Amino acid sequence: MTIQEALQRSERHGVPDLDAHVLLAHALRESISFVDTYPQKNIPQDALRSFEATLRRRAAGTPVAYMTGEKEFYGLSFSVNETTLIPRPESELLVERALVSLRDKRSARILDVGTGCGNCIVSVAVACKDKEHFTYDALDISRDALEIARHNARRHSARVHFFASDLFDHMPRRRYDLIMANLPYLSTGQLREPSLKAEPIGALWGGEGGLDLYKHFLNNVGSFLKEGSEILMEIDPSQKHTLTAEAEAALPETTVTVYDDLAHLPRVLAIRRRTPNTSRHQGSE
Repeated sequence: MTIQEALQRSERHGVPDLDAHVLLAHALRESISFVDTYPQKNIPQDALRSFEATLRRRAAGTPVAYMTGEKEFYGLSFSVNETTLIPRPESELLVERALVSLRDKRSARILDVGTGCGNCIVSVAVACKDKEHFTYDALDISRDALEIARHNARRHSARVHFFASDLFDHMPRRRYDLIMANLPYLSTGQLREPSLKAEPIGALWGGEGGLDLYKHFLNNVGSFLKEGSEILMEIDPSQKHTLTAEAEAALPETTVTVYDDLAHLPRVLAIRRRTPNTSRHQGSE
């Protein structure tokens, strides 16, 4: 069977064309461009059996990333498995805002709360590889996820210190210039989305209304902040006003700004601890 014929089979399984290309390239241990370039090339039987098995799994709802063990994020490839949330393109805004925050600093200590597979902290560390006086910490409640995060840090030569901790419960008392947080923020109702059923519920569910973990985070993060430091939180767009109010109540000496993603939806909440004589301002960009 040729590559072209195998891809045509994917239509019978109801698998999107792009997913089929990725899965066939994975089965062949080749690139997607190879699949596109050689449509008449015959497929070895073992690769064909592997491809057909993944088509059935994809049709049943298994994400492509869990079958290939890889997901691209911010121009890097990250290892993932069923213990970690699959990195989303929306989270790249968290990295972009972190790099803006760190741009003019000569030294900084950065913390990633709820690191998952480590995609955000590793991406920042790789982008700032020339900053010799930057220190990177990351925490997650899942020890299984931390193993994947450590692997991804080694894979990209990022020097990140990882901690197993339920939020700040088991963290050493350090003060940070920047704290990133991508905590579970989906409500019970949002978890009914079929596309999420294969991913770990602990990496998605933020309580009945989706805000439990972020409220706890905001009430405890203050003692880990330096003067002039910044918090960046990825949020659900519907949580913009509620979490802005929660942040202002928990951290009164701060300025809150909301940044939109590429779909023009509120995605990152930025909370900056004001230095003396800094006026208060809240806005959206």
